[in-house]
Amino acid sequence: MHAYSRSLRQCSVSLCLLLWVFLVCPLVGCDITNTNIRPVPNLHNIIVYPNAQQIQSRQGTGLEQLPSQITTFTTSDAAEKVRAYYKETLLSQGWHYEQVQPYVDTLHFTYPLPKSQGRIIVYVVNVIITINSSAQTMVEIQVPDLP
Repeated sequence: MHAYSRSLRQCSVSLCLLLWVFLVCPLVGCDITNTNIRPVPNLHNIIVYPNAQQIQSRQGTGLEQLPSQITTFTTSDAAEKVRAYYKETLLSQGWHYEQVQPYVDTLHFTYPLPKSQGRIIVYVVNVIITINSSAQTMVEIQVPDLP
């Protein structure tokens, strides 16, 4: 009788778990497939605009006053076309766009990762788009160095 009782208890635990997964989870919004894993973006491979010319890369200080990898280039394409390209490309890769005042010429993108060990990690990319005196579009991409 004792073995039968233990078997019945194991069966009832399994039944409760199945009921939870199939009946309760859909009602309260559980997602047992979501593991909160989000890939880390490849910050060393931020896409340079297709019609870029005079591409240069250097270490410097970005808008956040952090050491950053800074890539600059010019293009004969209109500034709006370049803005649209970076918005579409980075948003499709999971980045979030934020308008930062007073930097109206800057596209500010963030890529937050799920909270890990009590802290939130947010990657940042700034794309600064201006027009030079020769009517060419100048672009500066700032990627702060990782700590």
